[in-house]
Amino acid sequence: RALFKHKNIIGMNHSFAIGIPTINQWPLLKESIEKYQFSFPTTDIFILDNGHQGINIEDNNIHIIEEPEPKSVAASWNKLSRLIFRLGHTHALILNDDVFLQQNTTIKLNAYRGKST
Repeated sequence: RALFKHKNIIGMNHSFAIGIPTINQWPLLKESIEKYQFSFPTTDIFILDNGHQGINIEDNNIHIIEEPEPKSVAASWNKLSRLIFRLGHTHALILNDDVFLQQNTTIKLNAYRGKST
């Protein structure tokens, strides 16, 4: 059973969350996370750690799920999607650990949320 390091998620004011499965790619993931913390400071980000990397990020919107055994890519995507929807989000962005959304995508997502750029 996975260990979910849960932080307070109550009071969400947005309808999408980001899910990122990772296995032994912490340097790539760290760079993407730093960008997301700047561009989406109030968006929940769920990281599914399939590689026992010991990821520890001090941010109330970043949630780490540690898998005891690595999951396949599809199983990781499904787990993240189910979790995001179960917590009340209406949309899930499931991304690779080395992907960062381009500026125009960020603007469109913020507009979708009703937030000015």
